[in-house]
Amino acid sequence: PNPDNVIHFSNLVNGIIVGTNFTLGDYVKKGQVLAKVKSTELSEWKSRQKILASQLTVARHDYESVQSMYEDGISSKKQLNQAASEVVNLESELEEVSSNLQLYNASTESGVFLIKAPSSGYITEKNITPGMHVSAYNESLFTISELDEVWVQINVYASNLQSITEGMEVNIRSLSCPEVVFTGKVNALSHVLDSESRVIKARVTIENKDLLLKPGMFVDVIARQQTEKEVLTIPTDALIFDNNQN
Repeated sequence: PNPDNVIHFSNLVNGIIVGTNFTLGDYVKKGQVLAKVKSTELSEWKSRQKILASQLTVARHDYESVQSMYEDGISSKKQLNQAASEVVNLESELEEVSSNLQLYNASTESGVFLIKAPSSGYITEKNITPGMHVSAYNESLFTISELDEVWVQINVYASNLQSITEGMEVNIRSLSCPEVVFTGKVNALSHVLDSESRVIKARVTIENKDLLLKPGMFVDVIARQQTEKEVLTIPTDALIFDNNQN
């Protein structure tokens, strides 16, 4: 897949996976619930939310009382400002906690965090199972890839390197559908030799209509080299076999 269209999802809280709703290779839509995480952080935030809501109610009542006394000339401007400041501070804290619960897709009814698909695409990697403990911002839980556009990574051997240049047209065939020819151009050519395979890597970006090309699939690539050289050619149907030779 084009790396620009690939999302590796890491969990945002510590917890335990209590359920998954997808398998490897599934197509998922943005916002679809893929898994549920049980976490103590949800209980803490919910408790904090209730405490702040209660404190805010009291602070607003106190502010109204101080404002009434200020209008009657009983309290000072400083006391009124202090009461107003307390209301603003509690509102900010409550908004922060509520935003966190919303950001992490907390389900207050079932007591779990909902992991939702951040974008639409195909599940090309899955690293979670029910009962598994996950840590915040640690490993990738799953990978979503859009496959409408893919990269073809090409091994260019040293003997062919002088014949391969950026911008060359190529024909691409796969073993799964040999009758279909994909066309494209070499849009990137590495200048560093791969230490293990001893080849130079080239890349072709092509549209993957009908999703015929799958990640990890092997393909054959034929580069079309342009040359100024002129040669004599004979149609193959004009060849005559005589005396053990054509």
